[in-house]
Amino acid sequence: MTNQKIKALGVVSAMTLGICVIVSLIMSVFLYFEMIGLSTVSKVLYGTFVIVLLVFSFVCARIVGAKGLFVGLSIGLGLVLLSLLYRLIGVESGIGITFMIRNAVILLVAASGAVVGVNTVKQ
Repeated sequence: MTNQKIKALGVVSAMTLGICVIVSLIMSVFLYFEMIGLSTVSKVLYGTFVIVLLVFSFVCARIVGAKGLFVGLSIGLGLVLLSLLYRLIGVESGIGITFMIRNAVILLVAASGAVVGVNTVKQ
């Protein structure tokens, strides 16, 4: 991979992280002032995360230009491992069926976004 592609991946990663942080801060303000309920906040944050993950894997696979499934599963697996580490540290409760379903959705969304992204690259 060229140096220019690596820089582009870094910029995309930083922008994705920035979007997630901004949405989280906005939802925290809404929750603090009790404008919306906790269940609504968690649904909005999870929906935003899924959309951002889809776009992120799409753009990353488009930048790489090959092996979209591998790129998507790598992104998804990295997020699953971070989520597993978060749970094993003890910040949240143990591993249950909800955890498994969310991680399956993460893998599916990341893989599908990357496959579509790599197939939009002009040959």
